[in-house]
Amino acid sequence: MTWIAAKRFVSGYVAMFSDVQVTWGNGAHRENCLRKVYAMAPNIACGFSGSVEVGFNLLADMRFFAEQKLKRKQMLLPRQFAFDWYRRGRNIFSDLPEPQKKLGCSLILSGYSPVETAGANTSLPRTDIIIMNSANGFTPKITNNWKIVSIGSGSAKKRYVRFLESLNEPKNSASIENSYGQPGRAGENMAFMASIMLKDNIEPGISPCLHFTLVDAFGVKSYPLNFTSLYGEKKIKHEMPKVAETYSDFKTIEKNIVGMSSEAIG
Repeated sequence: MTWIAAKRFVSGYVAMFSDVQVTWGNGAHRENCLRKVYAMAPNIACGFSGSVEVGFNLLADMRFFAEQKLKRKQMLLPRQFAFDWYRRGRNIFSDLPEPQKKLGCSLILSGYSPVETAGANTSLPRTDIIIMNSANGFTPKITNNWKIVSIGSGSAKKRYVRFLESLNEPKNSASIENSYGQPGRAGENMAFMASIMLKDNIEPGISPCLHFTLVDAFGVKSYPLNFTSLYGEKKIKHEMPKVAETYSDFKTIEKNIVGMSSEAIG
């Protein structure tokens, strides 16, 4: 199970937060053990939900595709990149065994355009959030507004949906946008709010431990949200456990948890 959310900010960046929990089989085993969002290129990040194996395979191909374009000195514009790649994702998925297909896979891509602007009458850079999923053949769906969007099972949880809807209300959205201080601070504040909400509203399959990812003119930056909160006079540390960042590392963790290879859902 997974919850990955992303929001475009007017000042010219995309912020993402992603949980780290994996579920095996019928839900008998769950563990906070997997990073789910990765850099595909200097200006593009992508995360997955659904089958862990399929997700890693798709991201590996997307990263290879980006590297080949960069070797040919081609500029990576997020929207064009998504439309150039998605048929590869469709073909990879169509060749999978039926059990893996049934698990499905969704991708959420965030990008910063180095040359395009957010509109005809502005100099602000264009950023994009693009969703692709196996159910519609990975055809890119572009988000054309400033609202927070998400993928994964968390997107169907009423409490989580209400949280996103509250942040999308004009008053709250403007308050988040105005969290100035340093690049990405507003997005980081959004992710902290989500982490606290998750800790107060635990759902099976969704971890309150979150990774934060920032995509802007300076590249892709990702790190765990570790912080200390106060409950009365008591200080509580919230720290990310050790998580896998490659498929081979994940298989090692999986073996220690379930004892054998199994269908894992992120």
